[in-house]
Amino acid sequence: MTTSIYLISPSFYPDENLVEQRIKDLNIYAEYTIKRPPVRARLNSLFTMDTVENRLVDLLFAVQSHDAHIILAARGGYGASDLLPLIPWKKLANLEPRCLVGFSDISALHSALWTKLGWPGLHGPMLGSPLWGQNSSADISALLALLQNGQPQQGMLRISPVAAPAMLSPQAPEALEGWLFGGCFSVLTNLIGTAYLPSSLAGAILLFEDTGENCGRLLRYWNQWLQSGLLQGVKAVVWGKLSQLEGAVSEAQVKAELAKRTYLPTWTSEDFGHCSPNFPFMIGARAYGAAGSGAGEQLLVWQAP
Repeated sequence: MTTSIYLISPSFYPDENLVEQRIKDLNIYAEYTIKRPPVRARLNSLFTMDTVENRLVDLLFAVQSHDAHIILAARGGYGASDLLPLIPWKKLANLEPRCLVGFSDISALHSALWTKLGWPGLHGPMLGSPLWGQNSSADISALLALLQNGQPQQGMLRISPVAAPAMLSPQAPEALEGWLFGGCFSVLTNLIGTAYLPSSLAGAILLFEDTGENCGRLLRYWNQWLQSGLLQGVKAVVWGKLSQLEGAVSEAQVKAELAKRTYLPTWTSEDFGHCSPNFPFMIGARAYGAAGSGAGEQLLVWQAP
């Protein structure tokens, strides 16, 4: 049975030639039917794919199509949060859950769809991103395996403890258990205080990643999470890649400083973020820790809710 994937661009516009080539490349893995919103004249914007009204039409075209259980964002950038107050949430509540795949700016939609509708989303690679297959195709294979039957199922991420003072030492892997929430750190931070971020993250394992930030901005974002009370009841934090950091401070140093300020088990992972490979994880999935194969390595194993 051929899997249908709806491809949309709710944020920045992708390179269309690149997208078309990568759509063809998908047939290396399996047979997919790629569906896109109706072609129309695009009203270019400096920061986004099109006007907010047109991008909303495209999103709703995909979400409301009867076979659109999988929706793939072409790329991130900026613009997804523009759509949130315009989405007819009550109308969408009558639909079966849809799975939106993407990362970066798409984290705004992931959070809103989970908060408003309880729809799980997949944080994972996007075929219009320059990072798609840049260093490895393992994440692409993992993503497409999840989508093959039309229903995402399970996956795993390699994690290891962040070096921190003894009183903040990570909990044992067998005790690491909860539901997953996270994505692009700066994007999600900007949703604090809105109706598009869960009011409670109790029982959650938070997974954060970002790119192009510096230590000061990241710590300022983290203060917002700490001081808002959103970390109450959170089980643990996993920091993915903090790529292209500005300044002389290393990624390891930033993560250690974040861990020092956090009275929660804190882990690090090279498996997700603005990087290649960028292995998928599901918002809302149940997850637990298991022993890994490397020294000090653990596995965060997740299963669809």
